[in-house]
Amino acid sequence: MRYDLVATDFDDTLYSMKGGGIDDFTLGVIGEYKRRGGKFVIVTGRMFSAIKPQAEKLGLSGLIISYQGAMISDISSGKTLKCFELDRDLCLEYLEFLKGFDLKAVQLYADDRLTVAEDNEYVKNYRTYCGVDVDVVGDLASFIKAHPEKTLNKVYVATYPEEATRLRIVAEKAFSGRLNVTSSKEYNVEVVNPLASKGNALKYLMDVFGVEKAKVMCFGDQLNDVSLLTEAGMGVAVANANPELKKIADYVSESMSGTSAVDPELFAVLRNLRQEIARKKSLPPYVIFQDPSLEVMATTYPTTLEELQNIIGVGAAKTQRYRR
Repeated sequence: MRYDLVATDFDDTLYSMKGGGIDDFTLGVIGEYKRRGGKFVIVTGRMFSAIKPQAEKLGLSGLIISYQGAMISDISSGKTLKCFELDRDLCLEYLEFLKGFDLKAVQLYADDRLTVAEDNEYVKNYRTYCGVDVDVVGDLASFIKAHPEKTLNKVYVATYPEEATRLRIVAEKAFSGRLNVTSSKEYNVEVVNPLASKGNALKYLMDVFGVEKAKVMCFGDQLNDVSLLTEAGMGVAVANANPELKKIADYVSESMSGTSAVDPELFAVLRNLRQEIARKKSLPPYVIFQDPSLEVMATTYPTTLEELQNIIGVGAAKTQRYRR
């Protein structure tokens, strides 16, 4: 395989609520990639307790990155390997700072629990989407002061896109070097420990797995994925990605399906070859092979005729017809 480690953001990269979740084709590609020995890892801003069930549905085990890189955990055991928590006094300062902005919701994550002052409509929708419970505790600052034993994972705020942009810009200046300020959607702003980022967490995994940068491919869609794509040998922005992320990506996918651990260079070569064959035979390209079949080829790197013919949409007849 060209890439030994594939790391992907989850929401709106691998998983789409609008698209019905993760399609069967994608699940098949991931399964085949893993069967061939590839390491497939989710890197998300979600809390660990929200992403763990999703990872298990995918049949994943081993390590997973949550909280924008602030936590690295084992899926099966739930054990935390690394955790960069927020400084308590700094967290209190940030909560006071937020009072100067027009916000829909302020969410604190403490001991991997969603913690809020009040359970409003936004919070209800959020916990339903993520499938987690919520602790309604009243004033968040008072809660932090009363519970020094709790680990503070992240502060997340939701607001209007214009206000989110303003908040992120002002917060980056006000808390430069003290907080990692980022956004996973155009309407939110998230802060974690300054040592935490998706890129730093990826470097930790590369050391654990003994994989060099050139053998790593990463997928993302938002500003919180900049460090992830930067640290990868091949950084891929999905089609629906933030324009700023597309600027730094090595490749921009033609679909939202960052599912596929598709090698974009090989996929392009295969499409050109298909076009050449189609032109010689005066046939539409899709009659030769459809894109899903080419995507599997550019993901699993079949090296034998048997492996090639077992790909959906290929079969024994086409294998013999188009072999070289």
